[in-house]
Amino acid sequence: MHFVIKAFPEIFVKSQAIRKYQIETLRRNLLKRVRRALPEVRSRVSKDWEKVEVELESESERDLESLIQCLQSTPGVEKFSQITAFEFRDIEHICEVAMANWADSVAGKSIAVRVKRSGKHSFRSVDIERKLGGLLVARASATGVDLQDPQVLVELEVRKERCFMLSQSWKGMGGYPLGTQGKALCLLSGGYDSSVAALHAIRRGQLVHFVFFNLGGRQHEVAVRRMAWYLWERYGSSAPVNFYSVPFDQVTDEIGRLVPGQYGTLILKRQMMRAASRVASVGGIHALITGEAVGQVSTQTLGNLRLVDECVDRLVMRPLVYIDKGEIIRQAREAGTAELAEASPEYCGLTSRKPTAHGKLMDVQEIEQRLSPKVLESALQRMQKVPIEKLPASLQSLPVDILTSPIAGDTIVDVRHPDETEDQPLNMDGFEVIEIPFFEVQKRLPEADNGGRYLLYCQRGIMSRLHAELLLEAGFSRVGVYKPL
Repeated sequence: MHFVIKAFPEIFVKSQAIRKYQIETLRRNLLKRVRRALPEVRSRVSKDWEKVEVELESESERDLESLIQCLQSTPGVEKFSQITAFEFRDIEHICEVAMANWADSVAGKSIAVRVKRSGKHSFRSVDIERKLGGLLVARASATGVDLQDPQVLVELEVRKERCFMLSQSWKGMGGYPLGTQGKALCLLSGGYDSSVAALHAIRRGQLVHFVFFNLGGRQHEVAVRRMAWYLWERYGSSAPVNFYSVPFDQVTDEIGRLVPGQYGTLILKRQMMRAASRVASVGGIHALITGEAVGQVSTQTLGNLRLVDECVDRLVMRPLVYIDKGEIIRQAREAGTAELAEASPEYCGLTSRKPTAHGKLMDVQEIEQRLSPKVLESALQRMQKVPIEKLPASLQSLPVDILTSPIAGDTIVDVRHPDETEDQPLNMDGFEVIEIPFFEVQKRLPEADNGGRYLLYCQRGIMSRLHAELLLEAGFSRVGVYKPL
């Protein structure tokens, strides 16, 4: 198998030194990814001034499919074509071989012949185009020549004594070669938005590391690790990156206790950005990436986004800032992350009632004075840094009983935020329901022990599972999760 790769067109408007660096980086990235995808097959990746070539010593259809997928998902590849290369004697030899290659595919269709030539020859590129085009019409039943919109494009390249015939072509993902545009840290939640934002940065040549703020327990973290691994393995595996996991349960608990409901989510985002900035600083990373889009939710108004940015010293990049939600989901499906996002549990712990769309800096600063810096510092000290290649050996959730219907004697513990329980009280005929907000359940539930089983409840079942796991770890065994269908 022999493929010719055309690089992203913007590379060719750079200076000679930058262009050389970009093409060489693309060659190295392709070599690593091809050898990773097909470790048992001998391969060769070479380059010249404007293209990269990949040669594979295999005729297997499975290897062909793996190579095509690899080339389609490598940043910097604009287009690639499978080619047949041969040494020619003269123009008649070129046309003879080309006729045999394209005769079946041009019958009954309009054609255009495109030839590129380099080296000293007794003929010009246009001579081959005219001669081969005439033969395909006369002897292969092509309907005619259409230079503007042909049904079949016949492409050849003549370099010195060799001729390269391009057969099937595929579109790549474009962009710059990975690693040529610096490092960034993506705040990854496991949903549509952050995964698509990460992919935009990867396509633009940035080396994307991931940070996850764990608000929803092991199950949520497993889902986010799976997303990070997919993004790296599919699109960024030519360079190692890190996955950072920051336990944010205590931060969330503190905000739930001390912050007015309308400011809860905004303050939480500012705390996340502060923590992400610290992680980036330690890792020598200059930019943060989020999946926010203007107006999508109340915390994403221009004023609130400015408040979020105000608390960090890093460049904050929002690739999706003007993209509609429907388009984001479409891009996630195209990239293969939508299914992972749909399987990822949604966090349900900190819900603001009537969240402010127009926060004021003075109010935010006054509220944050109530928070202890030690809580955020403790979260950063407990942070886990995992090399991305080790993510498949991910942590597993503790076994927790999850019931869709309680049984006699069970007590339902509603762990939602007080704003939620006030708006939508949980009524369970025949069962006792007690309200203990998530930020107090670890302390108050053991004190309320009546000897029976307690089933924790929240809207999505994630915060309840997190606290059930924490209670199990602390030795409180009579606990489970109530998750109605």
